[in-house]
Amino acid sequence: MTGKRSIGRRHVDSRLCKWSYSAIVVQLSPSYTATPSAPEKCLHKTGDLFRGGLIFLCEVYVMMQSVLKKRPLMRTMIAYGFVNVTADALEQNLISKKKVYDSLKTVRVTLVGTFLVAPLVFNWIRLTERLLPSKKVPAVLIKVLCDQFLFAPVAITTFYIGTNILERQKDLLAEWKRKFFPTWTV
Repeated sequence: MTGKRSIGRRHVDSRLCKWSYSAIVVQLSPSYTATPSAPEKCLHKTGDLFRGGLIFLCEVYVMMQSVLKKRPLMRTMIAYGFVNVTADALEQNLISKKKVYDSLKTVRVTLVGTFLVAPLVFNWIRLTERLLPSKKVPAVLIKVLCDQFLFAPVAITTFYIGTNILERQKDLLAEWKRKFFPTWTV
């Protein structure tokens, strides 16, 4: 199935979507055959929320694909959001082995990582690519050294002070003073 199919008032470009509508229907009910008005018949005939949900997910996938291609910063921020949630959950459960999961800590880490650190990293990488566009070994080594000695201190400081602001700590630099050097040397 190629081209656009009408699903109620929405349209899905099945060439961009991993699953076309007919593939969803065929996988869910092998005896069902798609016709031009199949989406409406399928949803109204069976009232199946699962099929409607799959169609909705397909629409969201197509929409997000086109939006994220146009906005690479948003793509970076979403990726950092997922990484921060996962990293903090693993840290609390496997490394710190906390008995009670601190979901507010995860929210704070994710907010700072997504909305402060991710744009910093995105723009830093763009800047270094413009200043040193070469992919040869000397240029890559210079980029790595610049990352480690110029950008890492800024990113680490932003992260710790940002989380301390969200925790409403009075001394914003106390945690930074304790953790900056060990974090930077890792």
